[in-house]
Amino acid sequence: MRKPKPSKKSLYFVNHLYKQQRPPIFLKFQSFFAMQNFDWKKKLGSLCTDGAPAMLGNKLGFAALVKKKAPNVTVTHCFLHQHALADIFGHMNEVNLSIQGPEVYIMDVAERLQALLDKLGLWKRRLEGGNYVNFSMLEEVLLHDGVERNKPLSASLQIEMCEHLDTLQNSFTGYFSSRDLKVEIWIRNHFSTDVNSIDDSDLAKDDIIDLRTKEMLHCEFNSKSLGESWCSLTQVYPRLAKRAMKALIPFATTYLCESGFSGLVNIKT
Repeated sequence: MRKPKPSKKSLYFVNHLYKQQRPPIFLKFQSFFAMQNFDWKKKLGSLCTDGAPAMLGNKLGFAALVKKKAPNVTVTHCFLHQHALADIFGHMNEVNLSIQGPEVYIMDVAERLQALLDKLGLWKRRLEGGNYVNFSMLEEVLLHDGVERNKPLSASLQIEMCEHLDTLQNSFTGYFSSRDLKVEIWIRNHFSTDVNSIDDSDLAKDDIIDLRTKEMLHCEFNSKSLGESWCSLTQVYPRLAKRAMKALIPFATTYLCESGFSGLVNIKT
């Protein structure tokens, strides 16, 4: 019995793309097969792409244009690219969940987004060095396929992932102005704040010194949320409470709005 021949992978052509051509990828593809006298419209069985917008656009994407000419072609998305994107979206989802809820304040969100921005730069440097520790799904697939841990990804996939991390970093930069989000530390916990870090000309310093001596208020502070704690002090320490609430009131997300609408829909139905 004859053994089946192993499948063979071949690179058929590499060519330049010019931006003035629209859509350039499809035109190059069509031109190449025309020169080879290959009836790709009937014989092309499948098409695998990296999932870039130029590839998967609904109208002018490469896959859409190919399917117009060869309706029976099967379009797939590179498995490695899928796992790379899934890892990135997984990290994004973690941040998204962490900034939802009724007791999340704008300074919390700003801090978590700043941490994400710093991490994105770190992840990119690791990727460039062939370290995929932040992309567990991708690393698992590579190891499963027999790719050595210290062997780099294909250049195109590595570049695409790094570009995606750059895009994320640029999109988040500027969400919050560091100048507008200068939250005084004592708002977080006036009992553990170093009063010497507060300027002597600031009258709030007097109130904080006085407040720190109130043991009963200290117990109440630990049992209440930050917002509830400062609301309860509006009569006793109006100056401190006003400044604290100015930092706590701004909405960081539309979570409360959306949950309120959901509640209203449930009531009506």
